[in-house]
Amino acid sequence: MATISRLAACTVLLAGLAAAVPACSKAGDDSTKALAASKTEVAKAIKAAKQHVGEGFATEVELEMDADKPVYQVEFVCGGKLKGVTVDAVEGAILGAKEFEPSEKEKAIIAALEAVPEEARLGLAKAVKEAVDQAKGASPVEVDLRLEAERLFYDVRLLLNGESRSVQIDLKKP
Repeated sequence: MATISRLAACTVLLAGLAAAVPACSKAGDDSTKALAASKTEVAKAIKAAKQHVGEGFATEVELEMDADKPVYQVEFVCGGKLKGVTVDAVEGAILGAKEFEPSEKEKAIIAALEAVPEEARLGLAKAVKEAVDQAKGASPVEVDLRLEAERLFYDVRLLLNGESRSVQIDLKKP
C-alpha cells in the first residue's frame, strides 16, 4: 500500500514538473524568436522612445513578441510618473505610448534615482553596452532598474545560443 502511495505521489510530482517545463521554455522561445526577428538595435529603440517622450530617464527595456511581431517596451521616469513606449523592433517606429502611476516598489526606485545627480547616472543604453561587452556575443532582451540594499543597478538579461544570462551594471558612474 505504501509503495502505491509513493508511486502515486511521484506520478503527480512528475506531471507537475512536465507541465512547468513548457512554460519555462516558452518564455525563452519568445525571447529567442523576438531576437531573431528584430532588426532594430536596442540603443536605437531607446533613442526613438526618448525622442517620442521628450523627457525622462529610461529605466527599463524589454524585447518581446506582441501578436507575432517583435517590439521593444521602453519605460521612462518622468516627473514622478512612468511612461511606457512601444517601439517596433523591425522598423524602429513608435507604435504607442502610455503613462501610468508607479507601484510602491517603483516609487522607491524613483526616489533613489532622483537622489543620484543626473551627471552621475549611467544611462540605460550605456549599461546595455557594458553588459554586452562583458558577455561577449550575447544579445540583450530585457533590462530592469533595480534597488536592493540601497544599491541601484541595471539587471541586464542577455541571450547567447538560447541560454539566458544576467549581468548587473551599477547605475552610478565609476
